[in-house]
Amino acid sequence: MSGKPYIGITGGIGSGKSFVAALFAELGCGVIDADRIVSDLYKSGQLNADLVKLFGTEAVNDDKSINRKHIASVVFEKPEKLKQLNALVHPLVISESKRLSSLLSKDNSVKAVIFDVPLLLETGMDSMCDFLVYVETPLRLRLERLKKRGIKSEEQLKKREKYQISLDIKKKNAKYVVINSSYEQARRQVYAIFTEILDSGN
Repeated sequence: MSGKPYIGITGGIGSGKSFVAALFAELGCGVIDADRIVSDLYKSGQLNADLVKLFGTEAVNDDKSINRKHIASVVFEKPEKLKQLNALVHPLVISESKRLSSLLSKDNSVKAVIFDVPLLLETGMDSMCDFLVYVETPLRLRLERLKKRGIKSEEQLKKREKYQISLDIKKKNAKYVVINSSYEQARRQVYAIFTEILDSGN
């Protein structure tokens, strides 16, 4: 490892990857938030025409904002549409992530760069990371959190996750595991992991 460590966060849908990334941020890390990058892309309007071609006029609301619920309902029923959406969005996310990581690596106040990317392995962005941290969360807690995102059953969750690399493989590829059952438990683990990572660079 040369320079600041690049740390990727992986885990299942609703496992709390962004929460764990925020714990790293509390320790002085800079976070690259892929969801925010996608949200900014959607807000910019630069993808509107392409999204209408892929998903019809319902993909864009009257106020030019993106109808994410409509898009989600289509892609998880039609795998080919999900592939087309990923082919459209992922290169832009990767490019922006590289730009941001370069900026953060030059910032003296930043101790490490965290990649909070839901599809880290699927996009190949794990190759940019020195370490991977897998977030493991009980299914009950995951389903409880996902109700706010419209996923109301284990069956719906499994339908979405079948388009991703399996959790077993994600966990196997990670050097570290954070058990995310409570704030204090996760915080202690993140502190210990980060201390070990920083020590390994000395």
